[in-house]
Amino acid sequence: MPATDATQHSLPAAANAHTLDLQAHLDAQEKSILERMLRETHGNRTAAAARLGLNLRQIRYRIARLGIQVGEPDDAPDGKAEREADPQDPTPPATA
Repeated sequence: MPATDATQHSLPAAANAHTLDLQAHLDAQEKSILERMLRETHGNRTAAAARLGLNLRQIRYRIARLGIQVGEPDDAPDGKAEREADPQDPTPPATA
């Protein structure tokens, strides 16, 4: 049975609403996983990325996109976090 004009016009809006709900759900799940992994690694993004099969650039993007607040790593000497080594960043980390 062919769809009426009213049905045809309402399908994209309904599909769009479901897509937004799905994206919000996926974002919430991803945020939860990232936050848990960052807690488990004491804020070490490099270690969290490795455990999740991501590189440092990918995890930084996801942290920023999802608005996750990341504190300083707990194991940094003198309370100062050292810059994490990024294999795609040509500048070497600072040494003390």
